[in-house]
Amino acid sequence: MSDPKISVISTVYNIESWLRRGVDSVLKQQYADFELILVDDGSTDGSAKICDEYSRKDARVRTIHRKNGGVAAARNDGLRIARGEYIAYFDPDDWIESEYLSTLLDLCERNSCKISVCNVYNHYENGRSDGNSYLKDGRIPVDEFLGLIVSHATFGVWDKLWRRDVLDGFSFDETLMAGEDLDIYKVYYRIDYVAATTKQLYHYCNRPSSVSHQVSLRNRVDRLRSVDTMIEDLKVNRPQWLPAAYCLSVRTRRNFISVGLYNNFPNELLKKAFERICGEIELAWPVTAGKIRRNLLCLRYFPHLWFWWKKLISSIIRKGGRREKHEVYF
Repeated sequence: MSDPKISVISTVYNIESWLRRGVDSVLKQQYADFELILVDDGSTDGSAKICDEYSRKDARVRTIHRKNGGVAAARNDGLRIARGEYIAYFDPDDWIESEYLSTLLDLCERNSCKISVCNVYNHYENGRSDGNSYLKDGRIPVDEFLGLIVSHATFGVWDKLWRRDVLDGFSFDETLMAGEDLDIYKVYYRIDYVAATTKQLYHYCNRPSSVSHQVSLRNRVDRLRSVDTMIEDLKVNRPQWLPAAYCLSVRTRRNFISVGLYNNFPNELLKKAFERICGEIELAWPVTAGKIRRNLLCLRYFPHLWFWWKKLISSIIRKGGRREKHEVYF
């Protein structure tokens, strides 16, 4: 059997309620020359059995089972056995449009690019949905693209198609329980352009119970650590990307404070995060745009007023028991 053109890598952990919808959306792709690698990361619900079921039914599906070690380790295992010329990462609690693979592959080949990307549609548990539309059709210089994805909070790997050779030697940081997607910035060193479409082909589900939205201290500190590692690397290798990185740092620390005030994170960590924001917000301001700039306006000019307001809101939420309204993404 010849190797498939595309390898779709999906990490699976305790998502039996959503798994079939996601896997079915991959198997119904208009473009058929792909393999789907399901990496069961030690699931304790029925997810592992569902993966095996699909492997028996469809020759394009391969399932591997591993001891639980996190998304980064599971993705690395999937990449090691992938046979495709192109790689797509897919979170199986999400779903994709039927033209997702065909469109992204055509973008890469028609524009002679090693990475292609689409816009994303976001879905929330309260029933609300919205789509991002920050991309334009065609080739985007990588410097411009980095500013776009950072300022619009779309550093995920799952809305893109990657030519395999651009990922050679790359691996996700397995010490991180969150923020592992940010590692992918190193791959952008290797390219000059990204091919983009304005189509919203990926449906991302914001589930508070998912690993990426957990509010544990370890999870949130890992996010900060991944941002700080990127900033230090960019100072040496791509200083022109630093304003975008500082924008991401400010936004990540803003969210850390918002979550930390409600969940009683150590005051010393909250203080350090606030001090970093005050020091970096002027560096980040040139690349902030639209809604993000409006939301950061008070933080830029009245930082202590913003912090006091966050403490007040957190206190009100704690008393009212409405935790789901505390974590704010913008």
